[in-house]
Amino acid sequence: VAQGEQEACAHFICRLAFNANMYWSKDKCRESVLEFSKDRHNFEYFLEIYIRDADPLQCSTNIFFEDFPQKCMYLEMCLLPNFYIKILEKLWKYFHSVSHHVHIVEVLCLLGHEKRKVGKRAQYNYLMNLAKGVYFTNYKAFKTNGLSQVYFFNSYAYFLSVLRLPSGSEMVSKVYEIALILCRKNLKEHPETAATLQYIGRNSKSMKHLQDAMDISTLCLGEHFMTAQCHKAIADFYFRPSFYRRDNTEMEKCFEHYGAALTLMRNLGVGDHKESILTLKNYGVCCKNKGNFQEAISVLTKSKEVADIELEEDHKWKVMIETHLALVYDCTGNAEKAEKIMRKALNMNQRLKQSIDMLANKRERSEERRV
Repeated sequence: VAQGEQEACAHFICRLAFNANMYWSKDKCRESVLEFSKDRHNFEYFLEIYIRDADPLQCSTNIFFEDFPQKCMYLEMCLLPNFYIKILEKLWKYFHSVSHHVHIVEVLCLLGHEKRKVGKRAQYNYLMNLAKGVYFTNYKAFKTNGLSQVYFFNSYAYFLSVLRLPSGSEMVSKVYEIALILCRKNLKEHPETAATLQYIGRNSKSMKHLQDAMDISTLCLGEHFMTAQCHKAIADFYFRPSFYRRDNTEMEKCFEHYGAALTLMRNLGVGDHKESILTLKNYGVCCKNKGNFQEAISVLTKSKEVADIELEEDHKWKVMIETHLALVYDCTGNAEKAEKIMRKALNMNQRLKQSIDMLANKRERSEERRV
């Protein structure tokens, strides 16, 4: 039985690695996600067995650890957040036990990203500072790991942007520039190059970089979740200016690119996936700003439904969605329902022990009060 389980584990981990590689091939995103869904139970079961019992870096299934950040991004797409975080934590423990510094840094950045998304800022800061220390102590090990090196610099630049240090803006730009130089030297036209350009475009508010990211993503990946994210990044570029200035031209560009992102996600079979939540939320806000209140309620409710399925009971994103939904109901004159939803959102925010100022939509709420 033990030998059979070991062989089954090797079989499913090799399949998982193959599916992940397929995910990063052109126009194969949907197929790879469907392949995971068909055998989800076995993939999840043997992934835990593999990390718990096997020696991942020595056994025949070490293909799973080639281009490791991309393997984990595939797992992030396929697994529920809590299970994915548990896998990352177990991998961190394993890599620490064998002192594999490159994979330690990768896992720390990946895990930090997950902690940041749910508002656990202290844990995020700790993990990223740890990753920084391991990287700069062992930087020579990364010279032959181009993807890992770029992934670290992208993660570290984002971390610096979150810290908002006095001279932080210049530091962030420099770190992203290092990442882009390494992309052009070692990765060329690669998904992580597209990601780097997208990060730079968002940070510097540069449409040229965002469009370059879209071009590379379309070239390398075609109909892919990352291409949808490029559409979202372009829509986000216009989203905030259009909110505050009520600019019709920019609002239409928001609609165009959020709509394209959502259509692509539906076509890929991930329209109900957790990564669609913020796109739906922003699209709903656009509908509200345009005065389409019923459509806004419908889209925000859809975002909430996906969040209820995909996320834990209390989550920062849920607070944001409920807050916007309350504001829409207030616009329709339904003050009673607006108050009920807002109270629910604020209670959740309190359970999360977050300051109200940490909400990403605080300026929208202030603007709404002025209007």
